[in-house]
Amino acid sequence: YRLLAKSAMLLASQEKSGAMYVTTGFPTLTYQLYRNDAAQFLQSNHNIKFDASTFSMEEIKESALNVVNAYVIPELAGCDLAIRDADSSVSSYFIVSLGYGTFEAALSTPNGLVQRTMVSGQGVRYAITAAAKELKNTHNVGLKTEHQIDTGFRNGQLTINRQMVNVGELRKKYLTTYYKQVISPVLAKTFSDADFGKAKAMIIVGGGAMYDELINLFREEFEGIVPVRVFDDPTTAASKGYALHSQK
Repeated sequence: YRLLAKSAMLLASQEKSGAMYVTTGFPTLTYQLYRNDAAQFLQSNHNIKFDASTFSMEEIKESALNVVNAYVIPELAGCDLAIRDADSSVSSYFIVSLGYGTFEAALSTPNGLVQRTMVSGQGVRYAITAAAKELKNTHNVGLKTEHQIDTGFRNGQLTINRQMVNVGELRKKYLTTYYKQVISPVLAKTFSDADFGKAKAMIIVGGGAMYDELINLFREEFEGIVPVRVFDDPTTAASKGYALHSQK
């Protein structure tokens, strides 16, 4: 993550010179644990050495970057900033972030996120690892990494022993299990009738929003109560919010 952070700052410095303001975030479960360490690492003078030979005739170069202020906010707060910047017409709504490692949800009002409603649970990885176990029993998947299985899961097909295997039904089976065993019970326990009385929509962000099966399950459960919407380009919602926070 340090490598990714430095790479991001280096790329940003090529777009615009001068002192930098950096914002990042963590899921609710790890936010308090890591926020200080992350801020201390980011808020500094960074001298970054990098290999420029991949895109020019030069070799090792060095760039000095000054991060004036670094902010660490909850990941959902970043999503909330992006949603409100894109559409200010909805006053109160539920945010549901479907990440790989964690899924998160909260009620957002014009005054901010309601702390009582902020909740975290297991992410889409729950479904992918369960599907991978079944694949290992039915096919010789060999030494495929979790990332390769995740990519095949998203595409609906996986190459195993030089043959294309359709995993569409497997994906639907385990995403449905994931929704019913993890997402639905957590939301039922967290959001009260009063919360549903305030919310005018349920807006879904994160990589899990790319799975139609999950979105359909949300609509089956909630469409008669609140409209269910997928945020435009849901995978970048948090990072857009972080950029808006730094800009402000």
